[in-house]
Amino acid sequence: MSSTSSQVVVGFNLSRSGREALHRAIALATRAPGHVLHFVCVIEPHSAIPSIPTNHVDYQYAERVQQALTDVVTAELQAGNITDRIHFCVHARIGKPADEILGLARDVGADLFIDAVIRHSVERAEVAVLNKPFCGHVLAGRIRQILDLRR
Repeated sequence: MSSTSSQVVVGFNLSRSGREALHRAIALATRAPGHVLHFVCVIEPHSAIPSIPTNHVDYQYAERVQQALTDVVTAELQAGNITDRIHFCVHARIGKPADEILGLARDVGADLFIDAVIRHSVERAEVAVLNKPFCGHVLAGRIRQILDLRR
C-alpha cells in the first residue's frame, strides 16, 4: 500500500441502512482505487447487534461481529467481482459509538467518513459523508450528529 492511499472509515452495523454505507464505500473505492476502507461496527457494552444475539458483550463476541462483518464485505466484493481491487480492514469495537468511531478515524488518519443514517424511523437511508480537511472537533461533532439521527 502506498503512502498516497486515502483512509475511509465506514460505519457499518449489519443493518439494512448500514448496507447503504457499504455500497457507497465500495463504489467510491472502485472508482478511486487508492482508498483503503475501514469498516467499523461499534457494539455498545450492554446491547448486542440484533442480527448476532448474545447474552454477554465481550471480546469473544466482538470477534464474532468482526467475522460477520468480514463475511458480508467479502461477499459484496465477490458478487461484484472486485475482490482483488479493493483494500479493506474490518473493526469491531466495544464502547460508545461516537467515541469509538472518532478513535478509529484518528488511529487510521481518516480522510473520509461514511455512515448511513435512518431519518424519522423510515427505512429509507441517507448516506452521510464528511470529507477532509476537518478538525477533530468537527469530526467528533458530525459523528455525534449522525449517531443522534439514528435514534
